[in-house]
Amino acid sequence: MRLLRCVLLVSAMLVPASQAGAVVVNKIVTFSANTFFTFDNNNPGAGNQLGIASTDPVNGGFSITFDSASDHTNVTAGISATSINLAVGSAWAFIYESTSDTLRIGGLQSGANVVTFSPPTNDFWLFINNFTSGAPTFGQVGYAQVADGPKINFTQNQTGAVSVRDAPPQVPVPAALPLMAGGLALLGLAGLRRKRR
Repeated sequence: MRLLRCVLLVSAMLVPASQAGAVVVNKIVTFSANTFFTFDNNNPGAGNQLGIASTDPVNGGFSITFDSASDHTNVTAGISATSINLAVGSAWAFIYESTSDTLRIGGLQSGANVVTFSPPTNDFWLFINNFTSGAPTFGQVGYAQVADGPKINFTQNQTGAVSVRDAPPQVPVPAALPLMAGGLALLGLAGLRRKRR
């Protein structure tokens, strides 16, 4: 019995405590954006032209896991792209502002909320408002593509939609599992010693 108490005490000390205040969200997101305006850097006098974007609508999806109690800037860990009908020339990253509950997704090349279009790069951004509040809303999508030349395409007036749902719970191997197995082995040895007496 004394051995069992020792094993339980050591297990309790070694199990890592969760971070205070952490609010981990784990979501699956799909989005669609349409009615793009285009600004052509070769013809800036033309203003924003409607209906000439090379890709319209833009559709995509990703999964994301992060602590919503903290701010995050250009983070690549925790986000995994599932689809997008644009060329993206760098890893996906995200920016999250906890006070405004705003999530920004995009390629990391210029930052998750910036697209370079002169010279053009294959990049995009997606803005989602009220991300963790239970009522996420589409903000904007913008993109540039090398094949289009020095142009940037962007939505206005929230011409798009976003769907956010909880990801299936992950079942990780508990950090204390090896410790528990060792404790059970010690209990087994203690039981063998008693039988030999």
